[in-house]
Amino acid sequence: MATKIGGISIYNEATEDFTRISYRKNQPAGLNANFVNVIFEDNRKNVWIGTSQGLNL
Repeated sequence: MATKIGGISIYNEATEDFTRISYRKNQPAGLNANFVNVIFEDNRKNVWIGTSQGLNL
């Protein structure tokens, strides 16, 4: 699930919990911004996340 201010939330059906991925300064494994415009899965199962600051893979 994409959000405008909180990055993305990923739902785990087995545990019924959400994992949040967001921008945090000096954290290279996170997003480059919290305003998420689009989430796209390509034919190789890569998930691309488009934010107000560019793409994340």
